Amino acid sequence: TTDIYNISKLDIDETICGNDDRELSSDPRIGRLVPTAGGKCTAWLISNDVIVTAGHCYDDDENERVPYLVEFNVPLSNADGSDNASEPEDRYQVRFDGSDGGITPVEGIDWLNAAIGNDWAVGRLLRNEETGLLAGDSQGCWVNLEFDTPSLGSPVRITGHGLDDEPVKNLVQQTQVGPLVADDQAEVEYVLEYQTDTMGGNSGGPVISDSTGGA
Repeated sequence: TTDIYNISKLDIDETICGNDDRELSSDPRIGRLVPTAGGKCTAWLISNDVIVTAGHCYDDDENERVPYLVEFNVPLSNADGSDNASEPEDRYQVRFDGSDGGITPVEGIDWLNAAIGNDWAVGRLLRNEETGLLAGDSQGCWVNLEFDTPSLGSPVRITGHGLDDEPVKNLVQQTQVGPLVADDQAEVEYVLEYQTDTMGGNSGGPVISDSTGGA
């Protein structure tokens, strides 16, 4: 079982700790969210059709709103760093606004962008337009949530679709493990601090306890 403890990332400049040690990965529970106000983000399944991401990845401007997609099984990017879309059967429309396309209300869908420790969004994925399947059924799994705080020094894994100077890895799923170095700053509740490499595009991705070596 994979345990999730927090989805926030500290707002600091040091996103790469020394060398960039991220490696290409293929976790089927974790997808790429497009588009967003500031670019692409990461989202992850917590049930058959519900994803979690960061609140700042959602643009609430009614005049500018366009459909959001979560892409799974993202392919490598091009030699110039431009990213490629997933296959149609791996793309799912996501709703953050409490509707399934304006037909019926959807309960339990919400978001908040209130800075460190309170920056989250929960969305519901519609059935895939090609296959008619829900994402969890197609991907075969999702993340199981637990809320016990891991011990300091224990390994945590960050998996997401971050930027990369190596063109073919840009905005493609990568993962890396580093130690947990602090929990809950005095001024901010529900914050973990870790030494694990990330870049822009990792926003919204899970912080996963990796004490057993599993991802």
